[in-house]
Amino acid sequence: MSIFKSEPKDERVQMEQNKIASKSYKLLLILTIISFSIKLFTFKLEFFNYTCEIFIFTIPTIFIIIKKLLNRVPLILNKSSCDERIIGLTYKIYAQAFYICFIYCLIDGSRILIFDDSKNLILNMIDMILLLTTCLYFTIKVVSSGTFISTSKKSYKKGMKRFKIATIIGSIFMGFVFNWNHLISNGKLVFKSIPLIILGAALWGFPFYFAMRAFIKKSENIADKNVNQ
Repeated sequence: MSIFKSEPKDERVQMEQNKIASKSYKLLLILTIISFSIKLFTFKLEFFNYTCEIFIFTIPTIFIIIKKLLNRVPLILNKSSCDERIIGLTYKIYAQAFYICFIYCLIDGSRILIFDDSKNLILNMIDMILLLTTCLYFTIKVVSSGTFISTSKKSYKKGMKRFKIATIIGSIFMGFVFNWNHLISNGKLVFKSIPLIILGAALWGFPFYFAMRAFIKKSENIADKNVNQ
């Protein structure tokens, strides 16, 4: 999930990131069970309010089973009897499952913000809390392990350029998501609301950009200390 993908990564860095993403996926499953239980037993919501939980329980699980069968990886991993290649593949498969959940939760959360004006909006935002919690865990662990880094100056420059472009696109999207109801009125486009969308994009984009830059710098400092030790 790193932005630095223009060159092959160091295998140690890739393995550590996959390991952390694998743990993030398991954390997401635990939080999803809690979310499902709260919705089911406390609020007794309608079926469509469980779509995020159902997706996380089913689609990534099917993906994991298929990937393991195709790569001849045991469905139940016993680390003591498996070689490093099998363990690495297992981490990679679970990491990919986590990224699938991340993309879905992001899309579903955006759908909720744009289209769901029901009384259950706050309850549905539990899905976004699942995403934010696991992403925060993933980010903190990657930064603290010193693996949120590039492998070369060339990769760093290309990665940062891609990161800036992605931040701009993401900021505009978030500005639209939070202000779309001001952009369209009675089926017509309200151009006067465009500055509001730009302001929303800036309020989201600048903090995100500088926070990520700080994470990258922190991770590189930790990586340098690990090398010097």
